[in-house]
Amino acid sequence: MISLTWPKPRGAVGVRTEGPSRAAVRGGVAECIGLMVAVAFALLTVWHIDATDRSSMLYYDGDSVLPALVRGSIQSGQPQDWALSAVLFIPEMGLYFALSALGLGIKATFALNAAVNLTLFYGVLRFVSGVVQHDRPRVHRVVGALAAFGTATGLALLEDSPGRNTFELASLLATTTYYSMTLLASVATTGLAARLVAPGARSRWRWLELALVGVGALSSLTNPCSWRGRCSQSLSCSGSSRGGE
Repeated sequence: MISLTWPKPRGAVGVRTEGPSRAAVRGGVAECIGLMVAVAFALLTVWHIDATDRSSMLYYDGDSVLPALVRGSIQSGQPQDWALSAVLFIPEMGLYFALSALGLGIKATFALNAAVNLTLFYGVLRFVSGVVQHDRPRVHRVVGALAAFGTATGLALLEDSPGRNTFELASLLATTTYYSMTLLASVATTGLAARLVAPGARSRWRWLELALVGVGALSSLTNPCSWRGRCSQSLSCSGSSRGGE
C-alpha cells in the first residue's frame, strides 16, 4: 500500500503569520492616524498664528494678499499685466483660487490656505520618508515624517513677531506667497535625489532623473526672468513709478 503524506504549510504549527491583507490594513490605519495627527498640528499652528501678532503676516502683508488681489482683479474684468516670478506665485495662486471657490471670506480662505500648506508639507515629508526608508515598516516611515513635521510646527509655535525681517521662518510656510510651493518642491527633490543615489536604484534611475529634470525645468522656465529678459525693465519701471510718487 502506498501512503501519501502532504507537507504541512509553513507557519501552520506554533507560528502565526501575518497575511498581506492584514499588513495592508495595519499600514492603512497607521497612515490615517498620521494624517489626522498632522492635520491637528497644522490647525494648532494656524490657531497660534491667528492669535498672535504673527497674524499680520498671514492676513495683511503685501505679498500675502497678492493672490486675493489678483483674483479680485480677474473677477472685475481688469486687464492683467503682472510682472512676477511665476515659480513663486503661480502655484500658490492656483491653490488659493481653488480654495476661494468654497465661498469663504478672504481671511477665512487665508487661514484655510495656511492649514492646507502645512498639511501638504507633511505629505511631502511622508513621501521623502517612504523613499528614503522604503525597506522599513510603514509605521516607522509615518513616525519619521511626523517627527520632522512636529519639529517644524513646533518652531512655528515659537514665532509671534509681526514683521518679516526676522529669523522666524517656519511660520512663513503658512502664508500664501512666501516660497511655500518652492519649499515643498525642494523637499520632494531631496527625496528623489536620495533615492537616485541609493544602492539598487539602477532599475529606476531613468524616471527619477526625468522627474528631477522636470521639477528643475518647471521651476526655471515658468520664471519670466529666465526667458523673457524683462527683469531689469520691470525693476526700472517699478523704480521709476515709485520715484514719481
